[in-house]
Amino acid sequence: MGIRNFDINIMQNILSSQNLEFSGLKMLQLGDQMYREKKIRAKKHFEDMGLFVLSIDINGQGESLPIDLSKPINWPQYKGYFDIVTNFGTSEHVSDHMTCFENIYYFCKNGGIMYNLVPREGCWNKGCHKHAHKYNTEFFKSWAGEHFCTILENRVVDSKERFRDDMVLAVLRK
Repeated sequence: MGIRNFDINIMQNILSSQNLEFSGLKMLQLGDQMYREKKIRAKKHFEDMGLFVLSIDINGQGESLPIDLSKPINWPQYKGYFDIVTNFGTSEHVSDHMTCFENIYYFCKNGGIMYNLVPREGCWNKGCHKHAHKYNTEFFKSWAGEHFCTILENRVVDSKERFRDDMVLAVLRK
């Protein structure tokens, strides 16, 4: 999917509201994302902002590690390691998206941020591969409750606000 200026601004606002800044944070990025407006890999952009970034994508493109997020990941060295885990439209492509969210939780440190921007239920179905999951705010409300996470933001982002199809933005704190 890729990220846009909108996403960077939302992330900065959320981090600021939690008394955090990009510089010095450890980020796990799901998917080998592109920063659309700058036409560069998002990983490079975030590293230029002072973050340590590890990227996971089943295709292993760019500098991402070729990892299948539909399978449980057991990396003790990274369990609870990341300050922020980003899901900019990756989980909907994973065959077992619930395992994907368990992996997100596994990697996120206590007090860390899980940033999800994913297709809204009823939108974005053209040309999508067979595992395309679509989300609503109730999914994230339920998931957050089951995992004792705080919801920092959970809303529909309409196509006029971000460009393209309607999305669900769910930012959770572990």
